[in-house]
Amino acid sequence: VTIGCASEKAMLLLIDGFGEAISDDTKKAKYKKDTSFWMIRSKYRAFRAALDSVVAHIPKELRDPLESQLHGAFELIRRTRNEAGHPTGGLITRAEVLTNQGVFPSYCGYVYSLIGHFSKKDIPGTQY
Repeated sequence: VTIGCASEKAMLLLIDGFGEAISDDTKKAKYKKDTSFWMIRSKYRAFRAALDSVVAHIPKELRDPLESQLHGAFELIRRTRNEAGHPTGGLITRAEVLTNQGVFPSYCGYVYSLIGHFSKKDIPGTQY
């Protein structure tokens, strides 16, 4: 659960940082509206659509690992957190815990690399 919460906080910082980097005020306002939901899954969906629309403008070293380091890891950690944190009656296996512990450091480092990138760059108007 703790890794899930830390993952969610990092993703929320990325979602906000990406929004701040959108240079077109109209598109920035749309993005902020689209990411204003309280549920992380809804925020993430809107963020992913916006990110996918500008992915060609992201440097190759940050673009190449997007699918596995960002999207895949986020979903893995989020699902495990949901299973562990909600009373479903299901048990989290030792392998799932170890997988989350193994994935989290590189995932979190990658998220902060993206935050750093977007804090220094203006994102052209998104197409989503």
